[in-house]
Amino acid sequence: MVKHFNYNVSQIEALSNCQSALVKLGYEITLFEPLDRHLVTKMRTIRVGLRKAKYRLFVKIEDRVRVYIYAETRIFTRFSERGWGVGDLTEYKSRDNLPLSFQKVIFDPIIKSFVSIGMVYWNEYEENRADDLEIREAVKNIKGKKMVHRKKIMENEKTKKIILSELYLAEKDYERLNAMEEAEHYVDILYSKNLSNVDSFQWSFISISQIISSHDEALKEIIRSVVTEQPNYSGKCEISWIITPLGTVREVSVEAETTPYTQEKELVYKITNEVKKWYFRPSESETHFIRLNRLIEYSGNYHNIKFRLFRPKIVDVIEKFPPDTLELIKGTLFDN
Repeated sequence: MVKHFNYNVSQIEALSNCQSALVKLGYEITLFEPLDRHLVTKMRTIRVGLRKAKYRLFVKIEDRVRVYIYAETRIFTRFSERGWGVGDLTEYKSRDNLPLSFQKVIFDPIIKSFVSIGMVYWNEYEENRADDLEIREAVKNIKGKKMVHRKKIMENEKTKKIILSELYLAEKDYERLNAMEEAEHYVDILYSKNLSNVDSFQWSFISISQIISSHDEALKEIIRSVVTEQPNYSGKCEISWIITPLGTVREVSVEAETTPYTQEKELVYKITNEVKKWYFRPSESETHFIRLNRLIEYSGNYHNIKFRLFRPKIVDVIEKFPPDTLELIKGTLFDN
């Protein structure tokens, strides 16, 4: 049973003000300790209805002024402890939980008196309730922020899924376009007027295209090794070669158009050696040879280089391997 008050004066002055206020209310001060900052009142009797109690006040000055109630109430004694007619049938027992009706009668005048001398009544229950409401509001805000954050995460995940789905669809579209272009390329080959013998041999155009594509990185690396030391460059290489029925490569030729200061001979030499190493699946026909060519374009500066590799084209199907230059001049005036 305690009440709290805030004050804005020194502790000694606050203690003196409390003494004056209690004296005005009719309390008699039995102990006043300025050094320990406390005072004690004389025991008083209070009656509420048919009940009565004795109490005294203890006032302590700390960070707040605290007013405590020490109370005693009269209770009936046990007959087993007292004989019939011997002594009183009731006695006073100390207690620290007077009924609220007693506390109201005691504290209300004290609160009014202390407030009149400049103190502020501090209701711990109201403040705790305010703190509780503030805490609840803070928790609510935190939960709201968490929900907003979670919603953003979900939206980001949804956006990611949409982007991935679009990328997946775009990749599938590209694959379908690539397959369609491959098919159109093969149809063009099959119906080309220059390839009259295409129906008489067994070659897999798809297999040829896949094997050529598997060497794309090697061709790119060769071009990088030759041109990337220059500040600006561009050029193109047209590669021509013949595939024999055994799958080997013959008659490789490279025509290059490059910018000045490019080691064109080195570039042609490296690409020629690379293509000569290629090997294709043998054909079921033993008498047909295929001539192909492919165009590669590139441009950039230093290590920033862009490539454009065109699809390989089958330009001719021949039944016999074409004679090389030495065989053509054999037996002529140029033959030494």
